[in-house]
Amino acid sequence: MQISLNTTALSGQSTQGSTRPKAAERAPAVKSPVSQDSDYPASPLLSTRPQRYSVQLNDQLTTQQQADRYLATLEQKMLDYRQASRRENSASNPHSEAIQQLLSQRASLSGGSVDSQLTAVLQGEARVNFQSPELTNALHTLQPEALLFSVQQGRQTQLSAITVTEDTDPRQYRTAMHNALRRVGVQVQEKFGDITFSSSEKQWPAIQQSLSVMGEGVRFPAGEVKNLAPVSETSLSDRVQNALTSGGQQAQNVVQQALGHISEQRQKLAGQQEKARRLIDDMARFSDEQNAVQAASTLAGSLEEASHNYQLLVEAVNGHARFSSSTVQNLLR
Repeated sequence: MQISLNTTALSGQSTQGSTRPKAAERAPAVKSPVSQDSDYPASPLLSTRPQRYSVQLNDQLTTQQQADRYLATLEQKMLDYRQASRRENSASNPHSEAIQQLLSQRASLSGGSVDSQLTAVLQGEARVNFQSPELTNALHTLQPEALLFSVQQGRQTQLSAITVTEDTDPRQYRTAMHNALRRVGVQVQEKFGDITFSSSEKQWPAIQQSLSVMGEGVRFPAGEVKNLAPVSETSLSDRVQNALTSGGQQAQNVVQQALGHISEQRQKLAGQQEKARRLIDDMARFSDEQNAVQAASTLAGSLEEASHNYQLLVEAVNGHARFSSSTVQNLLR
């Protein structure tokens, strides 16, 4: 069994050094295939012109496309289900199984871009919100005690410790508790005095089964692991699947609610896609081919004027030699 231990001390801080990786050798430029422009979001330029877009922007565009594609497919199946229910007015619906299959394979089909509430996740990981009354009470109550949190991740146990003394400041205690829980995969959100917890969807099964704490007999028993029994809020995905299993008018109502939510998400995605399109347009080196020709003519005139100055001409030629072929191709397109 592998064990990783992280401790939080309220009286000091530690720093970690960093090493700078060696610069990678420049790879030879590869000529990009000629392709015609097409409308966002299905533009092939994302892969054929790597220097035109940053890696982060490319990832964001891919995430938006995956989320919108999945939600569009799910929306269409739900619309088919609603139409069939109204027409046939029967308990069995031929589209019910297709919807349940889409929901059960949501994480893989959407590439993690849609969470269990059928909400698009454009940054970070899909998360699960949950409650734990005992953990909430521990955050509200400041008492001198050493706490050891643990989560069993497969064959590895994640541990995080915190020591509280009588001199501990309440604000310092809250910060230390947040940091200790974050090290075992739990994030704390506090809003208007209410406390909620969340974890990534990947970590949630382990946290649900094994999130535990050991104390010194003050708030939690000494020498005994206390399971904190986290309970997640009911997700929209689960509600739809349960309603489809039952059928009837309840299933139609839940599907209608889900359709409204999906419609709102797709409208937000459309707005994000429009912002990305404008950003890509702003990143263009030249608005049209004529501008590129004018820039080349201006450069040629400058070189001709400086032909009598050998040093200036050498610097200009050396500067051009450092441009990669792919950069020149992007500029002239």
